[in-house]
Amino acid sequence: SRIPACGTKLHFSNCTLCENLMIKRQGLSIDAPAVTSDLSASPSSAFHAERLLARCLGDRGFCAVLVGKFVARAAELSAALELAAHVGDKPELARQAHAIKGMAANLSADSLQTWAAALERALRVGNAANVGPLVARVRTEIQRCLDAVPGMLEQLAS
Repeated sequence: SRIPACGTKLHFSNCTLCENLMIKRQGLSIDAPAVTSDLSASPSSAFHAERLLARCLGDRGFCAVLVGKFVARAAELSAALELAAHVGDKPELARQAHAIKGMAANLSADSLQTWAAALERALRVGNAANVGPLVARVRTEIQRCLDAVPGMLEQLAS
């Protein structure tokens, strides 16, 4: 069995220590995430297909349903995130970041989950300087996931 990033035997999927370690591994500060424009990861790596399949107990059809739900909600979530940022509604922005983080976790979309968590954390600690760039990065990651959907569905079909 895989030991989580925090190294504990008892682990919860929303472990803050694991989340912090993921952010540190990407070279970011926990309290003030640096935002880079490096999008060198290919769209096909937006999802971790094997983990998604394992999460769905090997049911490829159910995986496809989850991916379909992401496609159906992605534009709405991205627009709501942008609107909350535009009007400066930090509580709503934090709710949207949290929803995106959860959706990304369900889909094994690690980069999207990490960036949404960084946005949520920046809002929680009052790091307003990074909010705008983090919103942009989360929206970019949502689009990267959307771009990867056809390849993911093809993988699930085979």
